[in-house]
Amino acid sequence: MTRSTYHYRNIAICFILGLFVASCQSQKEQQDEPLKVVAYKVQKEYIKIRSEYPARVVALQEVVIRADVSGFITRILIEDGDQVQKGDLLYEVDTRRYRARSQEAAARLRIAKENKKRVEQDLARYEKLQAENAIPRQTYENTLIELENASAQIEAAEAELENLSVDLKYTKVYAPFDGTLGFSDVRLGDLVTAGSTALNTISSDDPMAVDLQVNEDQIPYYRDLLNQQNEARQLNDSLFKVRLNDGSYHGYPAHLRRLDRAVDENTGTIRVRLVVDNPEFYLRPGQSCRVSVKDERSGKHLLVPEKAIKEDLGEYFVFVIGDDNKIEQRRIHKGATADGSVIIEKGLSEEELIVKEGVGRVSDGDQVKFE
Repeated sequence: MTRSTYHYRNIAICFILGLFVASCQSQKEQQDEPLKVVAYKVQKEYIKIRSEYPARVVALQEVVIRADVSGFITRILIEDGDQVQKGDLLYEVDTRRYRARSQEAAARLRIAKENKKRVEQDLARYEKLQAENAIPRQTYENTLIELENASAQIEAAEAELENLSVDLKYTKVYAPFDGTLGFSDVRLGDLVTAGSTALNTISSDDPMAVDLQVNEDQIPYYRDLLNQQNEARQLNDSLFKVRLNDGSYHGYPAHLRRLDRAVDENTGTIRVRLVVDNPEFYLRPGQSCRVSVKDERSGKHLLVPEKAIKEDLGEYFVFVIGDDNKIEQRRIHKGATADGSVIIEKGLSEEELIVKEGVGRVSDGDQVKFE
């Protein structure tokens, strides 16, 4: 190997060593430079916390309409799904049999009254003859008994006529209250049985009930609301909101009406009933929805952005920036979440600085530069 070749090789080695040293110095300078993060000052802010529960729309009044008499349906005066008012005629059962029986009972009543009139005339005549000892006393006493029987026959005939008149009246089926009918369960000519055959179902439309289940540990909160329901209704119409399945909210606020009698021992929940106006009839019985409830914890709380919290093995941490810009990893107890912020129940104080952005790049003890 010539001297010239050695010379060029040495130059190449020196160049590579120079680059390596420069790279190490650059890395050391980068390691020594504080990490840049975005900081957030912890402070108390008002937060409105709302909880959502699955719920079901229920009619406050719902009745299965049945006929009180047996017979064939001769008239149907409504269409499926009609909205009706109390007293509207809905169905009619064949009246001929009941009208004939009623007329027969009326005739028997007239006969009984005429019979009593005859007995009263006989008794008046026998009283005079008895005073003169012109007839046996037994004849007079038998007439008294006959008069009592005639009076009893009139009472029985009157009761029978009244009963048949009621049956005749019940051949016409009326709406028991304002509401909406379902699809008719019978058609013209169908034979119905008294007290058994369902003709239709009617339910009230406005207002409507909304039922939801809440945990038993929330009973005191709802009980207090119920005790103060008038004040709550006047001061806070946003306490309960009904959200429909398409994501929209019903246009009218709901109000607390009742708590159920008992807790369901299988689920540990209790049924809560709300009432909501429904003038446009948007809500229907059986409809599923969700109820948004303003939480009792709404108010001023220590808040931090949700992205500033790190989770590790079921525990939650934030990175607190100390006075010397040094990172302290601190465990916290977090509460409810709303609008991207988390309530801090324990572990932080107001005015402390925490890392808001860059959480994944820092660790306990790091030096940082923050914005």
